[in-house]
Amino acid sequence: MNSNRFDSAKGEDPSDWFDEWRKHVKPFPLGKQFFVIPAWTSGKTPRGLVPLILDDKRSFGIGTHPTTQMVVEAVEDQFRYNFVASLVDIGCGSGVICIVAEKLGARRAEGVDIDENGITAARENASHNDCRALSFALGSAELVRGQFDLVVCNMISSEMKSVSDSFRRILAPNGRLILSGLLVEEENSVIDFLDLDVEGRSERDGWLLLVGRLR
Repeated sequence: MNSNRFDSAKGEDPSDWFDEWRKHVKPFPLGKQFFVIPAWTSGKTPRGLVPLILDDKRSFGIGTHPTTQMVVEAVEDQFRYNFVASLVDIGCGSGVICIVAEKLGARRAEGVDIDENGITAARENASHNDCRALSFALGSAELVRGQFDLVVCNMISSEMKSVSDSFRRILAPNGRLILSGLLVEEENSVIDFLDLDVEGRSERDGWLLLVGRLR
């Protein structure tokens, strides 16, 4: 998905601020276990954290957005408390979530996105971070084959609904959805639309994340 989808959702001007933004991005912690080093900078990873070298190439994100931050935290929790062998990220952007999943121990992680820049960035980021069990494809959820323990979808609600028909097909028995990109006020409508049994939720800066299973 393109990098302006959340700006547009909140009515912000999706003008080309990218180059100026890059000048001000510094290395930063992500989740409980990771430390992002933007590929155009340098930095020392604090002891005990796993470095992630990331470049978004004008696709969606290297982990600075609140929705991505909440997703990483939720993925970490799922690996901590539940068996997770596989993950797919619908709208994977620059591949952050798949890379995190492999670092946490996933045997298979896949991502799809309709933004060609995102897929290029995701593949390069996987290489930068020595990830070998990842695959990325240009397209949407209908390309995904097989079933996954975790299905991640970080999109605004209208885009999420457009791909939601694939959720039941690709979610393994007892698998869980991690959904973000939602506005807090959309919570009930999204739960009802998906028939979601919510097991966890987070809010940050007006954005909502839900974790649950399909009924």
